[in-house]
Amino acid sequence: MTQKVYLELLRIECASWPSDAVLEEDRDSAHGRSDSNPVRTWKEEHHLLHYFNCTHSPDLSPIENAWQAPKANLRKFTYHDEESLYEVAKEGWKGLSQKTINAWVDSMPIRLQAVIDAKGQITGF
Repeated sequence: MTQKVYLELLRIECASWPSDAVLEEDRDSAHGRSDSNPVRTWKEEHHLLHYFNCTHSPDLSPIENAWQAPKANLRKFTYHDEESLYEVAKEGWKGLSQKTINAWVDSMPIRLQAVIDAKGQITGF
């Protein structure tokens, strides 16, 4: 994902978020890790609370589960330009229910215990 696409996504999606919402992000460069990144600047200017999760850690990052919905949808359809790719991916995200997202978030205590029990090794989440 490019910074331009991610910034547009933030502008559209975060407008309706409550002021105490927190965005969890991985360490993708488009997410605004560097000081000069326009995405980082936008998040700071709009007081968007966010944090970067553990690198390469699906055990501690429920958002990693969410990527399966749009990826599966992309595999079902043919797309030839950026606009149709965007629409197909968006349809995949729409297929992800809030109930499912809540279950992933609620699974964090179990995930943390699994990491402790596995002494920091992969747990299967």
